[in-house]
Amino acid sequence: MNDSESCSVQPELAGVCRNASGGGSGSRCDFSAGGCPAGVACQGGGGYLKYEDYNGIACGGNFVVAAWASATAPAGVTAAPGLAVYSAVRFVGSNGAAIWKYTGTPCTGGSCPGWQRWDNNPRSVAIASDAGELYQMHNYGLVWQSTHAACAGDSCPGWRALDSNQKTVAIAAAGGKLYQLHNDGMVWCFTGTPCTGDSCSGWQRLDRN
Repeated sequence: MNDSESCSVQPELAGVCRNASGGGSGSRCDFSAGGCPAGVACQGGGGYLKYEDYNGIACGGNFVVAAWASATAPAGVTAAPGLAVYSAVRFVGSNGAAIWKYTGTPCTGGSCPGWQRWDNNPRSVAIASDAGELYQMHNYGLVWQSTHAACAGDSCPGWRALDSNQKTVAIAAAGGKLYQLHNDGMVWCFTGTPCTGDSCSGWQRLDRN
């Protein structure tokens, strides 16, 4: 509000006409001059970006990074006083391919039958293995553990969900443990409890850097 009211050119239609319940015409209005019907006030727009000269987007590797300046924090983020810079990172790796397990039979000439398909999901982008366990990550953050059941035709039910978090960008397995990295720098360790429905509580935070 202060920004629009301090402009040398007035009126500035920086607000929208809203009633007490959040409804109204949504018509643009000036905070001081008004212009809204009776019973409706000129209010802020609910968090839309105002400082458009300071927005940016970039990509590198398999990630897209967006940054913007705003006096309104995104949902779920603690608001900073005044104007602040916020950012978001999204993993956009290309679709993966099928996952195969070697059965121990080497090739004979041009025939290589020693492989057993364990999954056929184009969303798979990374796998990790340790202590006889196999894990995979999907391109939107889901983490899965193999139940050691091979595919039957095009049906590959041999996986159980361990996490469903769009912040996940990498997984690693070592020492009998599974770890994941989030796009905010947090590192988590799997505690052994798989997802139940939409609840995936089996993770312990190890770092936030």
